[in-house]
Amino acid sequence: MTTSCDQTSLLGTPAPGHPCRYDTVPPRLVDRERPENVLFASAAFDGERITAVPRPTAGHPYFGDRPEGQDGVDLRTILEMGRAAAFLAFEAVGDRRAGMCVAIARARLIRPAPSVVPAPRPGEPGGPGAYVMRCARLRDTFWSFAATHSAGSPGAPSAGSCEGRATILDSRRLAALRAEERRLRIAALRAERPDDGPAGSATPGEVGRRRPENVFVAGVRHTPDGTRALLRVPAAHPVVHDPAYDHLPALALADAALQLVHARHGGRVEVREIDLRPTRFCETDLPVRLSLGSTGTRPGELSFEAVQGGMTVARAQLVTVGV
Repeated sequence: MTTSCDQTSLLGTPAPGHPCRYDTVPPRLVDRERPENVLFASAAFDGERITAVPRPTAGHPYFGDRPEGQDGVDLRTILEMGRAAAFLAFEAVGDRRAGMCVAIARARLIRPAPSVVPAPRPGEPGGPGAYVMRCARLRDTFWSFAATHSAGSPGAPSAGSCEGRATILDSRRLAALRAEERRLRIAALRAERPDDGPAGSATPGEVGRRRPENVFVAGVRHTPDGTRALLRVPAAHPVVHDPAYDHLPALALADAALQLVHARHGGRVEVREIDLRPTRFCETDLPVRLSLGSTGTRPGELSFEAVQGGMTVARAQLVTVGV
């Protein structure tokens, strides 16, 4: 599995000029259980940065499920590769701990792709098409990271970048806080007015998907001011619930935001940037209300909010362009 480090869990400490490398990235190193959800074919660590070679996602049942006519990478892929690179980097430096939470703060899609990409360092699997990630410790329980994917093949339609953070959480304190917040959310949900009608799931075509299991919104309602819906993620979704978290990951909320944009604007716009800020853990078994509207600050900029039991669990700003 490794070619230059004899390690069972870490990429290890590389010698000068001899980076540690995985020819195959094990799912556990990127916090996955299913091998098909590992988007990196190989990876290397040179003491300063992670360089990984992405797998093609065109045939993936989730990451390859895109609007008709869209090729290259999309924002979901960029978000997942940033998340995976972060977990991989923490393994590399030996700082993977219980209670670690990785949150992607911002992801950008770059079209057209840059024509010049950095040459790989000796021994790296990188170069055109590589995903390069750097991270920095800000304090003992807080990391920041930034990553860039460059699609370097001739005619490649897109590339992207993401930034994020990782925190080490006190599990006992977190459990007590979540229990109290859950009690408050349930009380607020009981006091809410009932919906105006049944919240049927949107059709795949409405939200830019082809597979019904990848539709995450229901009860979509459009008004002159924006779009509202409910979050509805299948209980056994093969990516969102890999591994089986006790909360909904940020990827599900980001995808719901992208689906609302498509539901409102169809194929007339493309989301180039999403700045997602999770504010609380999103429980898996309580309803979540979604809203999307214009920020009113500049053309093409939209705001998104996810609310569960009267508490905001995520906010996002999205930058769109006409296509």
